[in-house]
Amino acid sequence: MDLNQKARLGLMLIFLIIILAIPKTHGQCLFSKVTQLKEDTSYGEIPILVVSKTCPPCQIAKKRITKLIAEGYNVKIENISLHPDVKRVPTLKVGGKKITGLLSKKKYRRLLKDWKMKQ
Repeated sequence: MDLNQKARLGLMLIFLIIILAIPKTHGQCLFSKVTQLKEDTSYGEIPILVVSKTCPPCQIAKKRITKLIAEGYNVKIENISLHPDVKRVPTLKVGGKKITGLLSKKKYRRLLKDWKMKQ
């Protein structure tokens, strides 16, 4: 086996590891902090954080929201399987909007405060 063949084999092995490491979720796991706002007035009265158990950013979002719940904010945390309209996780449904992506605790707090002020 020459050096070229070893290099190709190594790249194929790395590619296989990457494919196996990608989380398997119902929705697409979003690893960036980009937010997308979409209007939808069909959401209920209580904000909902939609997450997947296999999505690392979702677990971080869940911890941040759990801390805000301990501070007195009213938020539900639900699995993506209950929300067929959600294509990417984590997603916060609040005030008729879907905010997609991992946000800082400060930004989650601000969104929840803004929603609470409108109630």
